[in-house]
Amino acid sequence: MTEPDELLTQAIAALRDSRVEQAAPLLDAVLAQAPDHPLTNALRGAVSLSLGDSAGALRHFEKAADAHADDPGFNQNYATALLASGDPQAAEDRARRTLAAATDNTAALLILARSLRAQERESDALPLLLQLAADHPGVSVCNEAGLCLMELDRPDEAEAAFRQASEFDPAAYEPWHNLGNSALDQHRPDDAIAAFDRVLRSFPDHPQSHVHRAQALLLSGRYAEGWDAYEWRWRLPNRLSLRDSLATSEWNGAAVDGRRLLVYAEQGFGDAIQFARFLPLVAERGAKVTLDVPPALYRLFASQGGGFEVSRQDAPAPPHDLRIAMMSLPRVLGITLENLPAPAAYLRAPTDGAAWRARLAGGGRKVGLAWRAFAERRGSAHRSVPLTALAPLFDIPDISWISLQKETPPDDLPLPAGLQDLSGDIGDFADTATLISELDLVITVDTAVAHLAGALGVPVWIMLPRGGDWRWLMNRTDSPWYPTARLYRQGDDRTWGAVAAVVARDLEARAP
Repeated sequence: MTEPDELLTQAIAALRDSRVEQAAPLLDAVLAQAPDHPLTNALRGAVSLSLGDSAGALRHFEKAADAHADDPGFNQNYATALLASGDPQAAEDRARRTLAAATDNTAALLILARSLRAQERESDALPLLLQLAADHPGVSVCNEAGLCLMELDRPDEAEAAFRQASEFDPAAYEPWHNLGNSALDQHRPDDAIAAFDRVLRSFPDHPQSHVHRAQALLLSGRYAEGWDAYEWRWRLPNRLSLRDSLATSEWNGAAVDGRRLLVYAEQGFGDAIQFARFLPLVAERGAKVTLDVPPALYRLFASQGGGFEVSRQDAPAPPHDLRIAMMSLPRVLGITLENLPAPAAYLRAPTDGAAWRARLAGGGRKVGLAWRAFAERRGSAHRSVPLTALAPLFDIPDISWISLQKETPPDDLPLPAGLQDLSGDIGDFADTATLISELDLVITVDTAVAHLAGALGVPVWIMLPRGGDWRWLMNRTDSPWYPTARLYRQGDDRTWGAVAAVVARDLEARAP
């Protein structure tokens, strides 16, 4: 058997010649005889990292950590592996150790900035990225600075950073994709489409650019093209639905002759409520429909009596012959802005609201308020309005304010005087729907409450961020999706004060 020292020497020689794949088995042979050898583990971890195996790299780095605690190169590699493995706080610590010994290590500075961003600490990361972009500009640094600026709701500055990144390497797709996103966020769909097309000319199978291009098409009202392009969402790496793995054939919109069709919810609660309007059109094609929804929506839809069965997505999929995702319905049904079904109401309160009426008894108008958008994706904070910004609303007389938040963040407590909190009695969307049906008006941010109020036919005022979602289109105060909706949009300053002032003005002018 070859001695471990000789094997290690051969491995180091291979690494010096960039023969990484030849070094790996040599290092493994050393570790077979000396599994805790610090240097060998450090080298094997670096090899695993270079081969894209961050989890394997971590196992080796952990064994070498004590012996290499003050080694900048080791700590940089360790930080990279920690960040790739989903531990940004530990990655931050290792990056700072690297920088303590090598303050000008640009790679460690970039890792530090990325670890801060992964902890949603964009304000801490931005100065690092801007300094890096000034001192050591390049594709990665400028692109990362742009992403950070996007999260800070500064898309115009982000656009400049992405353009700078694209100039360093015109063939790199990331800056062009992100340029499209910055244009989309600024409601310039034509510019966004042009940027995504630039990506797709070189990378025709890039799903993110296809999906974001679809959103730009939908934002501009080009629904027929947008629905087609939106089918690329199924090629995204993240799972969209608990029913993604179903093997049954997908419905293409043809007559189904009484076969059972599973129409399953995907993505958010609001999406399911919004796209439920298409179920009558599906039934007209001869389908026996089963609507498949998350548990929080089950009671709401099960109470509708709309000629369809309802199943819960926390149970196995019910028997069916064909399937289709709810947000694919407009494509197979040929929905455009001109033929979009927008009934005054297509859902009804599941139960009698007598219990709510008793609790809401009192003078004045009854106005429900939802100010926070909760979502498991970054960017949802941009759709939320701080309660402090809404202070002028609570000074308007003869209004009973009712919170429609199922959960109230600690930062919003205590609630303003006069804002009634009923969250303890809101179990699911059936409860929320019954409560909303007893209100005169709902004022909300872009969240499921907006769709629920609109679907129930209750007057709803929706406060939208500057880079609002595609479904609200552009430059209009009404919605073709909900006849009872009125839209209040942020201006170019992307603040909520002016929005709240206009809402307060209209609320004061509204007849009791």
